[in-house]
Amino acid sequence: MVKQLSNSIYCYKSIDEIPKILYHGTSSNNIESLKKGIILNIGNKKTDFGVGFYLTGNFKQARGWAISRQKAIMENTGETSAKAVIISYEVNHEILKELNYYLFSEANIHWAEFVYGNRALDFNVHHNQDKKYDFVYGPLADGSQITLLVSKLRRKEIDLAYFFEKIKGIKFPFPKDHQMSFHSIKAIKALSIKNIQEVS
Repeated sequence: MVKQLSNSIYCYKSIDEIPKILYHGTSSNNIESLKKGIILNIGNKKTDFGVGFYLTGNFKQARGWAISRQKAIMENTGETSAKAVIISYEVNHEILKELNYYLFSEANIHWAEFVYGNRALDFNVHHNQDKKYDFVYGPLADGSQITLLVSKLRRKEIDLAYFFEKIKGIKFPFPKDHQMSFHSIKAIKALSIKNIQEVS
């Protein structure tokens, strides 16, 4: 197993420190589908840790995701019945311990390269588009200009150090704000729905 451990008491340093409950913020439109099971390959490939199912141990952060998703549906489709919801998942640690995973201990240049590799689909750097890791934990990249920054780094108009400085968590300070992404059938078997609630 591949692990990068943290010295911070606030980071998850091992599987046993991952909370027993993780949260997924979404809209009510997705509830019935998620009750049937998580579909891994329908999301955006160009995300921080690659296409997968993203959760957090931070309820407030999940609430923000849920409200953003609800607003996006209303703006894109005009549908007004969609509600912001948080789905709580119970986590089976014993299953996770048998998997390949990567735990980022901080927002650093190695994390930035990983984010770039996944968002740029650049397979010449560290990435998870091949799903070598069943799940990944670490910081969120600040997303307001990330698409432009990825393009500039790909064209070598900026370097990796500049890219890192611009995406490291100011809006989403780590480790308070963080993400855990699940990328394989084996990984999502560790998740079971515990609760569903509307938020506002």
